[in-house]
Amino acid sequence: MTVSLNTPRDEILSPSQMRKKIDLLNEKAWQLDGVDPNKGLKLSREAYQLSQEGIFQITVYQKGVADSLFNQSHFNLSRGDYQLSLSQALDTLNQYSDLKDSVRQVQTLRNMGAIYLVLNEFNNAMSSLLKSLDIARTLTNQLPFGETTLTIGKAYLAAGENEQAQEIITNIPEPELHQNAGLCLLPPVCRLSYPGRI
Repeated sequence: MTVSLNTPRDEILSPSQMRKKIDLLNEKAWQLDGVDPNKGLKLSREAYQLSQEGIFQITVYQKGVADSLFNQSHFNLSRGDYQLSLSQALDTLNQYSDLKDSVRQVQTLRNMGAIYLVLNEFNNAMSSLLKSLDIARTLTNQLPFGETTLTIGKAYLAAGENEQAQEIITNIPEPELHQNAGLCLLPPVCRLSYPGRI
């Protein structure tokens, strides 16, 4: 049986088919970021529910729960529901720590840093971002390291520390600079960080 997002809810699926359906829901939700966040949030909530009911009522599908909470936290940050976003991010971090998923821990800590920034909690933001950076250093793929470094630069800019922002980001090693130059979604940070290099 092929599993798709359109598989009827009452159709009996094996545990592996249900996990695949939940993963598809979470993936589709993430793809809707910036396109249709309300639909993305709805899909994330559905994945969260499916990860804890039926065949997963006794033993939840932890990856499904974690991914759906990660998505929900991100969507709620975008919607301005900062306290809910933070609560979901904290729960997400615990889930990914249990799963020993370092990449997602880095992403979650970076998201928490962004949440703390909008809450004007600079110290908590930097604490989360530095934890994210510490884990990112251990990863083979250095893209999360570069993304976190850019976010730290944004945090310094938000605090009015332009010189510190420039120092942080201009010290990104060349391989990470090239990997992240295309990701520079923070124009003020990019202009400070890569003058004449982008």
